[in-house]
Amino acid sequence: MELSDDSNDFDSPDHSDELKRNLIVDPEDLTTGEWTNSASCTDDLTNLYIKNKRLTKIIATADISAQIFQLQYPDNTTQSFQAILREGSSPVVYLNYLIHAAPYTIYGGITVIWATQSVIATNGLTNLDYEWIDDDTVWVAGTANAIDTSKLCRLTLYVCPTDQLTGKYVYATAMMVEDNSTPTKYEEIHADIRTHCFTEKSYRYWQILIEDFDNSDGYVEAGRISIEDYLQMPGIEPGLTYPKKTTSTKDITVTGQVYGDKGIIARMPGFAFPLIEDNLRKLIDAMFDEIHNIKPIFLIIYENSLDIIPALYCTIDQEELPWKKAEDGLNWSVEIKFLEAF
Repeated sequence: MELSDDSNDFDSPDHSDELKRNLIVDPEDLTTGEWTNSASCTDDLTNLYIKNKRLTKIIATADISAQIFQLQYPDNTTQSFQAILREGSSPVVYLNYLIHAAPYTIYGGITVIWATQSVIATNGLTNLDYEWIDDDTVWVAGTANAIDTSKLCRLTLYVCPTDQLTGKYVYATAMMVEDNSTPTKYEEIHADIRTHCFTEKSYRYWQILIEDFDNSDGYVEAGRISIEDYLQMPGIEPGLTYPKKTTSTKDITVTGQVYGDKGIIARMPGFAFPLIEDNLRKLIDAMFDEIHNIKPIFLIIYENSLDIIPALYCTIDQEELPWKKAEDGLNWSVEIKFLEAF
């Protein structure tokens, strides 16, 4: 089941501290409309991950500097920025914070030279920090200074700063800009569930490729792999609840001692759907008829922000679907609660 982001509150930055900090939209998918490519650049969202972050492949299509960027109006004269970059076939990559229009003043830049594993601060950058995740991948960060806050600016990744590099590429993810004078390291994801949504396809055989650049054990363990239909739910009311519940039990003696059995911690998200058309109500009813409150499903709340709330393996945590007619007399409303399963 996948929830819709049609609600104005659904993708609100107020849902997490990390979203409040990061001024970049879609930091782990550089193929969305929030990002702009130069005429000599194209992109591809790969199925490669580093630190559980999905990598976008940025490709030069001409023998000039190729770039991808996201626009911003800075609030402060100092802005810190960072990214995870992985070597492709481009020998050098630049990550700069600059004015969007001419004269293109650069307020801070980071250069990575792959052959020598060099990370260099340029254009007045301060607080340079970096960490090599492996021989081909580096996390870089720094602070841009003396920014003119009246100008439209951008965080720009330059793939090919030298000529004759058509077809050369680099990988990037975890792009971040903050109003802080020093970078706050982008949070790592620790998700036990991986999901991938796609349109209907029909094959006799399916092949799944799992690549983990951080894995030093030489093998990957997977509990279960499944391919299923999903139900796209409508917009939700503001005020998503996402509490935790313990299954532990306790007793207190007459003299105040506490003893009990320690259980597990489970998430209990709940949603109110204020406007559901009748044809979608029938699909939700069909789902409930199939799974009741006993068959687990995968619940995806933020499809494009799985680092904020990962996919949840859960069951419906109620015995009925309390349908109500909406005020317009045509549509329906309902509240549904879920309980994490293991």
